[in-house]
Amino acid sequence: MTPRFDVEFNLKFKCHDFLDREKIKLVGLGDFHIGSKDTNEQFIEDTIAYIAKSPDMYVVLNGDIIECVTKQSKGDIYSLKYTSPDDQFDRALELLTPIKDRILFINSGNHDGGNRSEGHDYNRQLALVFNLLDCYHPVAGYLEIRVGKKPRNKKPFVYSVYTTHGRGGGATHGSKANALNKFADVVASDVVLISHMHGVHYLERLIATPDFQNKKIITRKQRCILCSAFMNYGGYGMGGGYHPSPVGLSIITFYGTGKGGIEVTHLG
Repeated sequence: MTPRFDVEFNLKFKCHDFLDREKIKLVGLGDFHIGSKDTNEQFIEDTIAYIAKSPDMYVVLNGDIIECVTKQSKGDIYSLKYTSPDDQFDRALELLTPIKDRILFINSGNHDGGNRSEGHDYNRQLALVFNLLDCYHPVAGYLEIRVGKKPRNKKPFVYSVYTTHGRGGGATHGSKANALNKFADVVASDVVLISHMHGVHYLERLIATPDFQNKKIITRKQRCILCSAFMNYGGYGMGGGYHPSPVGLSIITFYGTGKGGIEVTHLG
């Protein structure tokens, strides 16, 4: 028997249908770092209130929701707003409950997903509490989002989103762009969402694929988004000489009428 040399992707594939909608909006939320004194909880509260009041807006939680410093991990356990990871989790639960029905996927980060949390994944715990375990993966998710109906054949417009927390340094604008390109190279998708590097960054790329039926090469646009952190400037970033990072909200609109399409706008 000839061995198979296939490589399988260890991520979660999840489909969401919005077949009765003319459009939906998606935002990536991550890097709350609840527990840190530098976390801007007012910004988190205002953002969640904005989402809650927008009936067509949905969310991907992209990791590092809590700070989760322990005695064995990096970070200063004595300078936290909420010392216990359980207290940090309870505060995260309180903040996110108003939009729990809008969450399409949950990823883990490096703070709260096993490294600093000493094997306990607080994002998985959040998914369990919200009954969203089928929308959770510790590393990455690939979302199929189906919206509306095409005028001719009544089939839905289908869009794809690759989401992962991200890794690596991102101290400069160039390194953030390089990180976006690196994660966008993992798998073809319409949208790539990453976090981790505490900034707001957006770039567009073209993916070339063959069209064998028409004997030509066609291109599709890929939109790559580094999601904002919810932090003030100070502590680790200031001490390390990192440039202050802008904050804001990147909103992805998926259209389900006419010719369909994707639009990315930025608040902040």
